[in-house]
Amino acid sequence: MINLIPRVITNGSSIPKKRVGNVIFIKEANEWDEVDIKIVQLNAKVVHTLFCALGPNEYDKVSFCDNAKEVFGKTYADKEMIRKMLNSLPKSWEAKVTAIEESKDLDTLSLDELISSL
Repeated sequence: MINLIPRVITNGSSIPKKRVGNVIFIKEANEWDEVDIKIVQLNAKVVHTLFCALGPNEYDKVSFCDNAKEVFGKTYADKEMIRKMLNSLPKSWEAKVTAIEESKDLDTLSLDELISSL
């Protein structure tokens, strides 16, 4: 399976679009294909995961964001992104973070695997 999480974060907008000639239009929901649906769902999952990982002050700064790229503000390497996500989780997630750090190789862990583990 293609690792779509970095693509979702890097590419930003998850709104499916189509090109007609030289003009780009937003696709109607009935025009979405399986890839469009998967990307929209994945973006929602990533944004939700990021929102859950933030404290109240950080959440207030990004709660208006529409996509994962806006939440992150810049593109990070997977390894750096994983570390940032784990470090940003609240204290109540400490046991889960420790379990992930001890059971997984964070240098090779993908974002898909991290999100699945959370």
